Amino acid sequence: KLRGKDFFNVKQNPYITFRSTKVKQTGPLTFEVDGDFTIRGVTKKEKLVLTDSGKGSPSGNIIGTMAFDRKEYGMNSGIPFIKIANRVEVSVNLRWIRISGPPPVFEQ
Repeated sequence: KLRGKDFFNVKQNPYITFRSTKVKQTGPLTFEVDGDFTIRGVTKKEKLVLTDSGKGSPSGNIIGTMAFDRKEYGMNSGIPFIKIANRVEVSVNLRWIRISGPPPVFEQ
């Protein structure tokens, strides 16, 4: 049901994308990323909040969250006997390893 035309419609729109337009450091290891989020062929401005765990390390994790209203992207139907919230939270967890060059510089 979720892959069908009433929700993700993966046959017609197989990709979900987030293209960053602005990155702002909000703390020593936190960032807000504004961008264009596209799902089901609908693009809207959204904000992704990221936290980096690897300050000064050769590797680390970047954990992020973003929430969106599924109805704004055309996912209006429900699934019988299953309650789905209108506000959907997306989580990302990226592992990074510095291959070469100086470590990243974060504002304090």
